[in-house]
Amino acid sequence: MSLNSWKSEFYPTPATDIAKTGTEKDIVSHSLVKWQGRSPENLVKHGVTQLGKWIVYETDSTEAFLIDEETCSLCKAADDMCESCIFTSRIGKTCYQEYFIFRQTGNVQPMIDTLSKLLKIVS
Repeated sequence: MSLNSWKSEFYPTPATDIAKTGTEKDIVSHSLVKWQGRSPENLVKHGVTQLGKWIVYETDSTEAFLIDEETCSLCKAADDMCESCIFTSRIGKTCYQEYFIFRQTGNVQPMIDTLSKLLKIVS
């Protein structure tokens, strides 16, 4: 397994492509799948680790993938404007709280839970 296998499973299409052509359901699903890929079991499965915003292949630290607003389909669909984001308009707040929990603790579950709720709303 590798960073490429992780990307094939959890980030097969760039966020900008999904944002341009996808439905709200496609956009939310893309973001949810990426966050599911950040779970400890999925990182281990592919032999990658998480270092802050980076997903890094454990045996080659030069092979890395940055996860930020540039790789977020929700951000790209909203032209990086939180007030225009599907998350904000449908959940009633920005993703900052869930993202802050992740940055402080490494826990992806709050974001996964909220994105799962959002997916139900837009489906």
